Amino acid sequence: LHQAGFDNAVASMGTALTTEQIRLLSRFTKELVLCYDNDNAGKVATERALQLLNNSEFTVRVLQLPKRRTEDGELVKQDADDFIKLHGPDAFERLLTGSEKERYKYKLKLKSRNAPGTQATDFNCTLRDGTPSSLYDSPYAPYTLLAFYAPDCDTCHDMIARVRGDKRLTQYVDGGQVSVVLVSVVEGFDQFKADARSYPSRWTVGYDTSGVVDNDLYAIDHTPTLYLLDAHKKVLLRDATVDQLIDYARSH
Repeated sequence: LHQAGFDNAVASMGTALTTEQIRLLSRFTKELVLCYDNDNAGKVATERALQLLNNSEFTVRVLQLPKRRTEDGELVKQDADDFIKLHGPDAFERLLTGSEKERYKYKLKLKSRNAPGTQATDFNCTLRDGTPSSLYDSPYAPYTLLAFYAPDCDTCHDMIARVRGDKRLTQYVDGGQVSVVLVSVVEGFDQFKADARSYPSRWTVGYDTSGVVDNDLYAIDHTPTLYLLDAHKKVLLRDATVDQLIDYARSH
């Protein structure tokens, strides 16, 4: 970006935006333009950054890079550097100038989707054995714990360990009272398959093929994001913590 003439640009260098980075940025500016990769991981990072910046002093805009297709018609991700190399600095400047303040648009768009009391949105996934499936194809149970995660996310693995380690919840799963549906929402099927082998056979573990994040099917500000559904796939809890899920399971 600096080589292309965009001097006021910084990168978080392979990590999500942190509160410390936000504090440092506030020394130099009060206006931010977020421009992450245009894949699922980038969208999750954007949502998480917006959440961190929600009550900050910054004016925040979101620059969404367009998808790029190969000659075979395959959609591939691109970052700002890719876009500038393909289309030039002037094209990026037009995107930057035309970027709207999307912060509240993001929030309002997703606020009512999959809210408690509404029917959970169905989506397709590929199971760890390669079988096509969907949320509504998952095993029937009075309750479904739906978790969106990333295989390389340490917080996700902490969540999974807590779910596996709770004896009461494990009893509910083994007894068919709770169905666990664990869905990877970041690109990388091989990484997903390697990670998915370690999870209990009773769990439904899938790789998102509907673009849950890209198509805003669920409000995923971060991974993991947990939902609790009833027997008819109606949302009971949204963006829940493991403690909230356990408490709910124990009290019902």
